[in-house]
Amino acid sequence: LLLGIYTQLEKHTWMLRAFLNQ
Repeated sequence: LLLGIYTQLEKHTWMLRAFLNQ
């Protein structure tokens, strides 16, 4: 369960970074 939450957090962080780097 924790791994799934961590994976989701990692994905959202990546998307947020991509959004800010525009």
